[in-house]
Amino acid sequence: MKNYTVRFRCRSHLEDDNTVNEEQYEMQIEADNLEEVFSRLDEQFENWDHGAVIPLNTPGGEMTVETVEILNPNGEVLY
Repeated sequence: MKNYTVRFRCRSHLEDDNTVNEEQYEMQIEADNLEEVFSRLDEQFENWDHGAVIPLNTPGGEMTVETVEILNPNGEVLY
């Protein structure tokens, strides 16, 4: 298993609020290869093929993934 780093920038919006926030996140994924990393991301994000949405724990709230970078254990960008 290798430890991959996934960096992504999201834009969040709450249904009852007109405020839009941009945030940057980073997560670690242990996987054997890049294909497995993508598989794990599919489990985390909804509608990956149409702009990847992360549901928030509020009525109508969601975060849209704007950009994604996947780095290998050496810090090299793979995607």
